Amino acid sequence: MALKDLFKRGISALLKKQKKDVVDPSAIQRVQNQPQQVLPQETKGTALQTVRKDLAIQEYPTPPRTGALQMGSPPNQNLMFGSALYDRIAQKGPGTFTADEWMKFLTDRRERSLKIFGQNYREKVLNPVKFSYDNTSGYLAGKQTTVPLEELFDSNIAAFSPTGELTGGVLHAAKLAGVKVPGKVLTDLVRLNPVNRLQATEFSNSLTEPVKKRLYQNFKNTFDKINNSVNDPELSQVLNRYTDALERGIPAKPNIPMLMGRYPQFKKELQQLDFEFDDLERVRKNLKKPRYEDQSGYTFEGGQNYRETVISLPEDIPGNTPKKFFGHYRDKEVANPIMHIRYDTRFAPNGDKILMIHEIQSDTNQAISKALRRTKTPNFDASVRSNPYQKDIEIAFLLDARKKLGDKILSGNMGRLESDQAARGIKSIDKVLIRKGIGKPETIKVPDRDNPNYTSDKTINYYPLIDRSSYNNYAIKFLLNKAAREKFDYVAVIPTNYMRRGMDTDKIAGTIESYGFANGGKTVKGKSLAVIPNEMKKQAQLFDTKAGKIKFSLSDPNKPYKRIEFRDVDLGDKTYKIKYHSDASEVQQPGMRFIGKYDLNLYGEAYGVKVSPLMLQTQKLYKKEGGLVQYGSWKK
Repeated sequence: MALKDLFKRGISALLKKQKKDVVDPSAIQRVQNQPQQVLPQETKGTALQTVRKDLAIQEYPTPPRTGALQMGSPPNQNLMFGSALYDRIAQKGPGTFTADEWMKFLTDRRERSLKIFGQNYREKVLNPVKFSYDNTSGYLAGKQTTVPLEELFDSNIAAFSPTGELTGGVLHAAKLAGVKVPGKVLTDLVRLNPVNRLQATEFSNSLTEPVKKRLYQNFKNTFDKINNSVNDPELSQVLNRYTDALERGIPAKPNIPMLMGRYPQFKKELQQLDFEFDDLERVRKNLKKPRYEDQSGYTFEGGQNYRETVISLPEDIPGNTPKKFFGHYRDKEVANPIMHIRYDTRFAPNGDKILMIHEIQSDTNQAISKALRRTKTPNFDASVRSNPYQKDIEIAFLLDARKKLGDKILSGNMGRLESDQAARGIKSIDKVLIRKGIGKPETIKVPDRDNPNYTSDKTINYYPLIDRSSYNNYAIKFLLNKAAREKFDYVAVIPTNYMRRGMDTDKIAGTIESYGFANGGKTVKGKSLAVIPNEMKKQAQLFDTKAGKIKFSLSDPNKPYKRIEFRDVDLGDKTYKIKYHSDASEVQQPGMRFIGKYDLNLYGEAYGVKVSPLMLQTQKLYKKEGGLVQYGSWKK
């Protein structure tokens, strides 16, 4: 038998053996309430040809122009967050494009020169691409924005090395398959991004403003039917007591049966008022109480209406171990918590209402991010951190690429070197397919902080918004939108040196980097802004408002008698003596001091941003800027 025939048989046997190891890549349920899509098999033409038929790629029109930051149909949907990535893809226009053409359009990959110890080096950098909203109206008209690299990863459009080489995602698979991709496929991936399904769960001792407004209006409508016909002081007390119960939770229910006997003609309406009191009590009992209000290390005393909000992805995350993670809240409605926010209400000397941030934290992503930093592993490289969402399209392209390489080998028209390269290509694709099919997260060895020679295994589960600036950015925009809805005047953040926030020695620098001081800076007098103040400043510029140092009340201005105390907050080699109010009262109490609402001793200082009504509009989902720089450099 000829050597060529033996070689062909050997390769054929190898391919059959490898296919047994590849898990059948059936599609995952990508969105709740959406039917599962079954992947085509290779026996019915190529995978790509069949998936084109299944997804009707050949019929996909140009992605719709829906206005700045609006995602797809319906174009009039009222989103709090929108996507600059979606808008950028829509700008590309009709047609299909290669993976490299899309990456050139959606990212800014370049080289830069630098000198280290007198030597010239060249360094590859991957930056977000900038573009302008030239043909739109509203607050974004004519303004420039960027396509976030993290949104490309979370949408599973692309994963990449720090130098910009594709390592995963649909564009990587399409490049291996040598096929072009229409924009509609990518915009569908943007809409299916799990970040668009994040939910906010509030923990509070008081009702939200929309709930208060709805309950009060129902009560007032019924009350007015009686009050317009009857002039009775006791009836007026009914409304006052309901208002107290609504605002302060005082369940002082009036004597409704007595009023029914006095005004039988309004028995039906009075029964309705009785029901409204019971309904209010039921709503209050169903409130989710804050978990950490009394933790002085994380909560600065003296505020009103303390609340906690958990931003979570309440669905099974395919491939994660476990698929649902509940964090320290242990609440079935906050599965896979991405971040939590603590905040309360304060006041400025002129009476302006301030939504005051105490903490923004992602315990879930922090441990993963720390492990990646210690091993110098990029956040968006699919070789270690893989996005399990929207993998059906990615797998279809990979299967098509694998079949093409196999057909070339079996054709017998390749030389030995080409055949070896093709076989290695198949092996590389199979590794990706097995990882995608099995759906297990990667495990990396992380060196111990104190003993680098000792390592421990860390599972790299997938959760969106891993970058610290991204989840801080999301939290600030969420709070600004909330503040606009609830008629706040400012959103501000408690300075780093006002409370410890659980800082160990190794966390001090990171905490300062996030929260900053009263001037917003990373130092008391520095001009370089910390992460949260910097995001506030960007939002002020975007919405044509202002950001800077403001004064906030240390306790309730309407309770003039204060119990004043001091604490030491250690930040490395410096200790700050901080004044706080441990209690406040409307009447004189032993050990309390009178401080009126116009006394400047009632106020501290913090960095804040003025709320604009425009913040009710759709905002950009991810942070405005940021890039990847490779860890190594090379000589010029």
